[in-house]
Amino acid sequence: MKLRWIGTALMATVAMGQAQNAAKTPLQFEVASVKLNRSGAAEGCRFDTPPGGQRFTMTNCPLGSLISFAYGVGPALMSGGPMPVLVEKYDISAKAEYSSSRDQIKEMIRGLLQTRFALNVHLEPKLTEVYHLVVTKGGPKFKPAQDSGGRGPGGGPVGGNLGDLRLTNVSMAAFATAMSNRLVSRTVIDRTGLTETYDFELIFTPELFGPQQSNRPDDGSSGAAMGSARPDIFEALRSELGLQLESRKETVDHLVIDHAERPSEN
Repeated sequence: MKLRWIGTALMATVAMGQAQNAAKTPLQFEVASVKLNRSGAAEGCRFDTPPGGQRFTMTNCPLGSLISFAYGVGPALMSGGPMPVLVEKYDISAKAEYSSSRDQIKEMIRGLLQTRFALNVHLEPKLTEVYHLVVTKGGPKFKPAQDSGGRGPGGGPVGGNLGDLRLTNVSMAAFATAMSNRLVSRTVIDRTGLTETYDFELIFTPELFGPQQSNRPDDGSSGAAMGSARPDIFEALRSELGLQLESRKETVDHLVIDHAERPSEN
């Protein structure tokens, strides 16, 4: 009798847990405005999550960049989709009902993409050439952020001009994603083991990248342009931050965009 009672109680507990999971409502913004940016500006894409964790704004950014941000996947790991829609630039202003973490904001953005842009995606694992971001033998040359400014972990901006980046309250994972998007041709994966958020500046000589430059030095040698007063990104990471990019092959998930369409503005 006792064993039967325990079994019944266990089944009831499992059933309750399943019901709670099924009833979980995806996080959504309380209000959100989506408008096509008609400024014609070639640059100036900006994402921002102001202090308080309730608001998200995007200015003059392509839809593809928003998808990359929301899913935490660099452009090199994205494919498919209607290209005219993905390159169109939008302005978005959204507000959450409560203060939210960076991951929660990203969940809300994914919901916004599904409801307003009819986005449909799936993941495909592929063997890919990547860079691992690791700490050099001498250790990191920067310290944890002193003030989060009211932002959640890793919620600070990656800003400044290309070649002079100022990073505030940024996690190593966010930094790796930022490099994947802007500075090197491969996806960068955080393997530093550093779990806090940090403030630092990185000064380097920006270079165009492409398939012919995909195998950059990872043995400690400098790839800086001859005659340049600044190092390239590889040497700058080593000398200024105590970090290094190591070439690897790894099976990673590629985000395949099955469908997206232009939203109705409001």
